[in-house]
Amino acid sequence: MGLTLHNYTLSGSCYKVRLLLEFLQIDYHTISVDFFPGKEHKTPEFLELNPLGQIPVLEDGELQLRDAQAILCYLARKYDTSAQYLPDDPAAFGQIMMWLAFAGNELMAASAARLHDVLGYALNVENARAQAQSAFAILDDHLAEREILGKIWLVGEAPTIADIACFPYIALSGDGGIGHEPYPYLRNWMRAFRKLPRFHAMSGIPEFAGCLWGTHHTGLAPRFGVSDPPISAFKKPFLRSAQAAAGLITADRTYTVHRPVQSGGFGRGGNDFMRVKMTFHGQFSHSFIAFIEGKAAQLSISVTVTLNAAQATVEAQGCSALIGALEMAACIAPDDCRVDSWELD
Repeated sequence: MGLTLHNYTLSGSCYKVRLLLEFLQIDYHTISVDFFPGKEHKTPEFLELNPLGQIPVLEDGELQLRDAQAILCYLARKYDTSAQYLPDDPAAFGQIMMWLAFAGNELMAASAARLHDVLGYALNVENARAQAQSAFAILDDHLAEREILGKIWLVGEAPTIADIACFPYIALSGDGGIGHEPYPYLRNWMRAFRKLPRFHAMSGIPEFAGCLWGTHHTGLAPRFGVSDPPISAFKKPFLRSAQAAAGLITADRTYTVHRPVQSGGFGRGGNDFMRVKMTFHGQFSHSFIAFIEGKAAQLSISVTVTLNAAQATVEAQGCSALIGALEMAACIAPDDCRVDSWELD
């Protein structure tokens, strides 16, 4: 009997298990759990599988395992003959266990905020967001230290189950009103993760598609030609306090802000005066429009998308979380896409 995953498609915890199964190219089948709105995970039948009433649950023959982190350890130990994802080295093993605990505890605050915003769970969402932001800062600081050493991943030289465990709820945090703008090293890591072979997306996390950023940026931002090094090469840190900012440089984007951004300006609860227009060059399908409109609705942004033969223009106005939406738009642009002009005021 093969592997069976009791799965809910929109669950970040189930997603991390699916990621490892795909990375290891393990055949498995799923049994869908009606987590919402059916609350099937709280039924007597499901509680026989997992008395905690949580997903995911993995069955491998007679073995039944609950808890995503425990399942990752089991799969890596049993099926990863290279020991890449869970090395035998005691130091690496201990560090991976440390980050698994972090993923199952501190980072779950981001999951709580997402449950509030997406599924209407009753909880103190501001407290959850604050806890998640504190956890993100810890991880961002760790990844900054890793970058200084020329490393990409949380532990060691290659991705491990530590990276897999931490990735989903960070990548999905926008669904809970938590942006990534203050965490440049976290964004670099997420981008590298999405470039991994056999990476697959889920709702809220797009596939990676590279693009060259353009020949000029209007307004106060510095100008970079297509042949210039990426902005990330300059290692200029993002201003965590975004007040009175004029030319904010993130790890891979330049934003020109023509008036002060008050407290909370980059994320939910910021001012609503910001407008942006971006022009993409490349071949686009109508799925591009659907993606942008869906994200705009999620973030309460007014958006217009115009498609021509080899160009897409996105105009948006609304809460300042539109920056995150437009970054995601760029991520799904064609590989040969070039953004040759954009402005924000």
